[in-house]
Amino acid sequence: MRLARDDQVYGVLCIDAPLEAASILARSSLGLLVASALIVGLGMSVIGYFLARSLAGPVERITQMAESLASGQMNVRVDPQTRIQEMNRLAEAFNNMATRLQVYVDRAAQLCRQRQPRAAHPFDIHQAARRGPTQRRS
Repeated sequence: MRLARDDQVYGVLCIDAPLEAASILARSSLGLLVASALIVGLGMSVIGYFLARSLAGPVERITQMAESLASGQMNVRVDPQTRIQEMNRLAEAFNNMATRLQVYVDRAAQLCRQRQPRAAHPFDIHQAARRGPTQRRS
């Protein structure tokens, strides 16, 4: 390597290193880098899998309870016992909604019974209305 400034040479620097030793070191460093990347990637995949399962389980449970509620089972509630604070809040909100819905349906049933003693439960009336006028309940 030439050391110069303003066209004046101050000296020459010569570095002599065996290329084979540097090449071996570079290959081993590359292998270590690839192995480290694979280990980190595998670790992150495992963490992601368990994180996804911890989120999907409570969401699935709330979904099942919502489907039960939609089919007329007014007494379903979700146990908010997870380690995830947001899932607990979602379960509590679902339970509040289900309780309010049950109160509204019970009040409507009471009003129906007061007007017509043999009237159907409001949820049955709602289901009949969804079936339409041509389908009869057996």
